[in-house]
Amino acid sequence: MKLFVKTFVALAVVGAFSGCDGDDADAVSPDTTEGQDTSTDVTPDPVDTGGPPADTSPPDPADTDLPIPECLSDADCPPGDYCDQMLQACWPEEAAPCVVSRCEDGIAATCDGEVFADCSAFGASCAQFSDGVDDYAWCDCGNLGAGICQSDAGGIICDQGVIGLPFQCSPGSTCTDDGAIGCLCDNASDGICPDPACSDDPDCGGCTPSCGVRVCGDNGCGGSCGECALGESCTAAGACQGCIPDCGTSVCGSNGCGGSCGSCASTESCNADGQCVADCVPSCAGKTCGSNGCGGSCGGCGSGEACTAAGTCEQDCIFEQQTYTFDASALDWSSTNFLTIRARQNRPDGPSTWKSLTIVNGDPTTGSLTFGDACDADVEVERKYSLSGGVECLGGPDTVTTNAIAIPAPSVSGNSCTAPPL
Repeated sequence: MKLFVKTFVALAVVGAFSGCDGDDADAVSPDTTEGQDTSTDVTPDPVDTGGPPADTSPPDPADTDLPIPECLSDADCPPGDYCDQMLQACWPEEAAPCVVSRCEDGIAATCDGEVFADCSAFGASCAQFSDGVDDYAWCDCGNLGAGICQSDAGGIICDQGVIGLPFQCSPGSTCTDDGAIGCLCDNASDGICPDPACSDDPDCGGCTPSCGVRVCGDNGCGGSCGECALGESCTAAGACQGCIPDCGTSVCGSNGCGGSCGSCASTESCNADGQCVADCVPSCAGKTCGSNGCGGSCGGCGSGEACTAAGTCEQDCIFEQQTYTFDASALDWSSTNFLTIRARQNRPDGPSTWKSLTIVNGDPTTGSLTFGDACDADVEVERKYSLSGGVECLGGPDTVTTNAIAIPAPSVSGNSCTAPPL
């Protein structure tokens, strides 16, 4: 004997189409008077008043609120208009908002396009229904009978003889429409017990499905406790909620409904974009100030100090003036034509621009360079000696820490010279 799973889940299009008993069927019945003249002529015969005949021509549509022209689908309407298939009339798109679902050339679809059905696949038409408040669109029953299977996973049932609703079987069962529409235990060793009634299913022997108050989600044996209606999602507690989780490209963090899109490894953190990124390890080795590499700080400097690029505090170089004196009296000016000196300060915030001076023929033998907006910083010095006979040599760069700098004489050998360090 075939053993059917005792329950199967219909995916309700709207709340009005689920949980209704037969006495409420009229609330969702389609309009069966379409195309028939059911009106009663109560207009009295015109009375001859002796005046000009009354204007009985149809009103100009532009002077009325009636939708025009009549239509059977959106294709019959002007561009940008929508066909109300219940009224068979065109409305501007903004005048006919989609509440739950709508018909589009024989296809029934939810407003967001997430669920749709080709009504012609089972000889049905996309029809209008009403719950007494709002109008909805979906497939009528067509030639469904009680219902048909469209795959092993589920099919379409004719609900209350009015509307064709999709349903799906629990994992571990298959759809059958042999005599009746329902779900049949697959009795396969697939690790899923779809229902306690499936006594011949080898997976039900070692596992007892348990749903308790759960109305959706896992039954503890790989089967399902039920499905939620259209526009709802199942929580971890097995309850249906109106919020639909949305993770998009996120692999961690919130799903927008109190749940999670996933978790990261112990060495990772979830960023604001829902992505797992490696944890940042702060580093302050050798530093007393500045960034720790992870958005934090290694410390600050005291008053009158500035943090260098190396992360150390040095005297601030702002709004002070320093003068460096260069003494070239040690040179043999009888054989030296001129001496060019270049210098720049090594400041905590970076080197200053180069400055230069030239001493010609030893008259005088000293010179100085002054730096404004500076502090008592080290100075970097370069030298160029121009000797008699076209002999030249370079010295430096050398770093000195004093403001009085003695320039040594070069060593001369034939047509070459060597400049000693400062």
